[in-house]
Amino acid sequence: MKKITYLAIVVLLVFGGVVLVKNKKAELASKPLMEEFALNAKIFHPIEKQGDIRVQALAGVKSEGVVQYSSKLPLRVLHIVSMAESLKKGALLLELDNQDILHDVQNVALEIENSRIDLSSKTLQLKTLQTNHERSLKLQSVGGISPEQIANEEVAIESTLFATKAVESKIEILKNKKAQLKNLLSYTKFYAPFDGIVVERNVEQGEIATPFKGLLSFANEKRRYFELELPSSIEPKGIIYEGAKIALQKLPVAKNSMNRYISNEVAIKESIGTTMSIDLVLYEGLGYFLPNNSFLQINSKSYLLLYENEKVTKREIAFLACGNTGCVSREDLSGLSLLQAKPDAMLKVLSGMKIAIKE
Repeated sequence: MKKITYLAIVVLLVFGGVVLVKNKKAELASKPLMEEFALNAKIFHPIEKQGDIRVQALAGVKSEGVVQYSSKLPLRVLHIVSMAESLKKGALLLELDNQDILHDVQNVALEIENSRIDLSSKTLQLKTLQTNHERSLKLQSVGGISPEQIANEEVAIESTLFATKAVESKIEILKNKKAQLKNLLSYTKFYAPFDGIVVERNVEQGEIATPFKGLLSFANEKRRYFELELPSSIEPKGIIYEGAKIALQKLPVAKNSMNRYISNEVAIKESIGTTMSIDLVLYEGLGYFLPNNSFLQINSKSYLLLYENEKVTKREIAFLACGNTGCVSREDLSGLSLLQAKPDAMLKVLSGMKIAIKE
């Protein structure tokens, strides 16, 4: 009797399970498949307004008139000021041993003077030969001089003329050499161009200076500014520091295919030489400012997904600038409803997947 009762219970459980499974399948089959996988999205209504577009950029803190001093030759350091020493304009900062250069300048000057004396002598000789030759040509017309003598005189004139030009060329070479030596002299004594402070010192008194290596840097602590290097494709409108906009000035000479900009003087709390991240203004003014999730980029082109009557259509758009939070356009977008979603969701919508709009 007990076996029959257990068997009946088992049969009822199996039958009940089958019924539950069939009911669940029927319930799932009654739901639309696309509704189950509908993508959540929002609608964005663009309006024209005043605003700006910013990106992050690196800016270096500089000082007005920071000067770095170096030598062009391996010369001994005779005098150098101390690190962090404050000095007035005109004070001697650095002096290198220039005795050998001064000696070379004197030798070249003497050689130039001797060459000028030689040039004067050859010039006089050339004029004498030319005068005698003119007289010989007149005598030749009456048969008073031989053709051989005429030819010899012409050879002598040509030879003296060549020697004269050689001396002239030598003098020009010596002048250039003297100018180069004087230029080297200008790299042996350095004076403070303004009131300031020593911010870097890389050599000690008595040591031999390494050519073209910075020996000393002198800066004006009070006149600080920002310096930026930007690609030529970027035309900045300014930077934002401590909540305030600061104008930028483009320097005339590019560096490594990058354009260089400096800001106006500003009270900067960071130390000279600091490199920091700062907001760079790419655009400011009227426009339709769209957040990054309100448009789709495909193959370097930008598209809006217009939502109307529960349908989505794609429209290409041109932006004036793009930044950290979005892009700006001057196209008339008033009255449009833009789909706002992640890029992968937008691509799925374009492929036909339904969307569920959330306010």
